[in-house]
Amino acid sequence: MIDEIFSATTSIGTVIALRDAGTTVELIVEGAGARADVGSVHLGRITRIVPAMNAAFVEIGLERAGFLPLPERKEGDEPLHAGAAVIVQVAKDAQGGKGAALNYNVALPGRYVVYAPRQPGVSVSRRIGNDAERARLEAAMAAIAKPGEGYVLRTAAAGVSDAVLASDAEELRAAWAEIKRGAARATPPARLWGELDPLARVIRDRAHPGIARIVADNDEALDAARREIGRSLPVLAGALDAYRDPIPLLDRFGIMPDIDAALTARVGLPSGGFLYIEPTQALVAIDVNSGRHNADSSSGPNRQPETILAVNLEAAREIAHQIRLRNLSGLIIIDFVHMTLQDDRNRVLDALRAALADDPTYARIGGFSPLGLVEIARKRGRPPLHELLTAACTLCDGRGRSDLLRGEP
Repeated sequence: MIDEIFSATTSIGTVIALRDAGTTVELIVEGAGARADVGSVHLGRITRIVPAMNAAFVEIGLERAGFLPLPERKEGDEPLHAGAAVIVQVAKDAQGGKGAALNYNVALPGRYVVYAPRQPGVSVSRRIGNDAERARLEAAMAAIAKPGEGYVLRTAAAGVSDAVLASDAEELRAAWAEIKRGAARATPPARLWGELDPLARVIRDRAHPGIARIVADNDEALDAARREIGRSLPVLAGALDAYRDPIPLLDRFGIMPDIDAALTARVGLPSGGFLYIEPTQALVAIDVNSGRHNADSSSGPNRQPETILAVNLEAAREIAHQIRLRNLSGLIIIDFVHMTLQDDRNRVLDALRAALADDPTYARIGGFSPLGLVEIARKRGRPPLHELLTAACTLCDGRGRSDLLRGEP
């Protein structure tokens, strides 16, 4: 669970570091002068329907038209057609030459609930494991919801009173009503609603009463954070701190070395083993190498499986850390050091699941394949860290990357 939040203004935009017990566990980057696209709501214009894919391309004012899976038609709905105006939400940023992924089922997040005005029903975060609390929350939201409305109870809703849930829901209803009023007045493409400032958004989504400090070097970010804290977590008012030191914040708090390490392919393990992490267009490949432990076979044949297990357990924990830190998503393939015992494989999978349990982005872990590989499918959202902090190298025809923060190849 994070206990520190740092927000730094850099040459490429805002960099937010989340820490847990002195370790940087997550980095959030938003480009200079850019508004966050993921989560924003737009009035778009359908440019083309693709019947074979049951999808449409929608112009929303970005560089490329977004891709919209067509919603299931309900009785009385008019079919969508080229030229029609439609309210959509950005689900994924444009990546790899593709336009943004769009969603018809708009979801507006609050601190405790997510409001889904086009998708009726109530569901509860899978991270709330207490059955009695899940039942209480479902019953509370069923009473609060109006006909046709949908709600998702977020993890932070556990233990929250019905009145607080109702207040959160009412704020989001008002936001949706304003979106619809804006759509009635606007000509597409038009942006109707945007997410909070990055630091305020992190406070809403990730902060909790146990946060020790929130440090920012930008007055606008501090003002937005102060408003969000006053609205949802007044107990953190004393944790907010303005950074005025001439030394850059990322250097002052030792975050820059963490960023540098997160952009390298090789990651060392305490035992002397290491990982190789290679993102590609199709998937992320992670190879586990036992390193100096290869020499342990001299300790006797009975020691080797134990040594290999130790390396793989270390690797499982570090892989989970690197996935979150680097925001690796989509299909992730892991090649652990080969294990012959099924019990050892199960222990490694258990360690991987436990280490990923705190990751706010949903990830599904498969078992070992016949070839000894483990697959992880992690939900896509914002681009991975290496795409935000590096650029294709002009000196080697794109085969390398140059460092945007440092301005170096």
